[in-house]
Amino acid sequence: MDGAVALDKFKEASQLQPSGALFANDVGFASFKLGQHKEVVQWFQKAIADRTCAIANLNLGDAYLELRKKPEAEQAYELYLELQPNSKAAPASRND
Repeated sequence: MDGAVALDKFKEASQLQPSGALFANDVGFASFKLGQHKEVVQWFQKAIADRTCAIANLNLGDAYLELRKKPEAEQAYELYLELQPNSKAAPASRND
């Protein structure tokens, strides 16, 4: 599936379930992969409002790094580590 098509489908799903953190995270991730970094932050922030979507914090940290906002990235990574201290991505997020 084309990245732009996937992004459109994730946006549709997000509209059908506006409180769905996973869909917001998916929109953010697809936007990130397409290089739409300014739009990404709003989607990941929507996803992290639901503290059960820990991966959105990791993705938000990555987006902030791309935007050269290191303090914000570190804060997002710290929250990710609080929620998922034993994940496979934990060692890498500790080093960023």
